[in-house]
Amino acid sequence: MMRAILVEDIRRAQFVPGAVEFDTTRRSMFWTCPCGCGTIGELDILKVGVDRDTLTVKTTIGILNDDGSTHWAGTLKKGEWIDDQDRDMAEPRGRVQAEDRAP
Repeated sequence: MMRAILVEDIRRAQFVPGAVEFDTTRRSMFWTCPCGCGTIGELDILKVGVDRDTLTVKTTIGILNDDGSTHWAGTLKKGEWIDDQDRDMAEPRGRVQAEDRAP
């Protein structure tokens, strides 16, 4: 997890991992990839469900590589970027009991 950084101009913060800018005239939230690669994403605030006050996105968002594979995927919750890999480890979906395992 990493803290999101609210900025006034996403272009000036392009290489700041996890930067966020709100543009109310375009109903958009711009964000930089939390990995620091410099990729900028744009979300429609109303369509995706973004709570500006708590810096929370109500769905998983991501960036795809040119070949269609996932470069980064996760969510923004209460101002923290949570990578899907981190979330999977932090929020287990169930436990495997020893007797349930195949021999």
